[in-house]
Amino acid sequence: MVEEKKTLSKKAIRKAYLDWMFFNLSVQNFERMEGPAIVKMLADVREEIYPNDKEAQKEMLERHTIFFNTEPNLGSIVPGIVLGMEYEMAQGGDVQPEFINSIKTALMGPFAGIGDSLLPGTLCPILLSIALGMCENGEIIGPIFYIISFLAIMLPLT
Repeated sequence: MVEEKKTLSKKAIRKAYLDWMFFNLSVQNFERMEGPAIVKMLADVREEIYPNDKEAQKEMLERHTIFFNTEPNLGSIVPGIVLGMEYEMAQGGDVQPEFINSIKTALMGPFAGIGDSLLPGTLCPILLSIALGMCENGEIIGPIFYIISFLAIMLPLT
């Protein structure tokens, strides 16, 4: 008999994703940058990762209070990897806490470099220049175009 592997619920994954996307820069500080956003993301799904184990939940949250900084849209894959690794470790998988932080630290730089170059450095100026051209006489279509096109690109990307 093959044992079925438990996975995080879609609701928990969606909650973690929305927490990251809405709070990644709003809880930023100079000491830990986006570290508090990862803590917030994990805090809201901690009961599904470590059900009824307050000590393990506390250890998990403390583990992620360290510095973390990446481009928040393209870099959203890093918190997703962290979430998956934390769940794997909670299920008894062969994942060590140090490995989770090592992966997080190793990936934040490359995703920041690529994401900052492509998104705010290239995509946003292109979309804004198109949108500005649509606003010659004060029309609202320019901002609407920018918001819709930016979200149409970002939501599937993240």
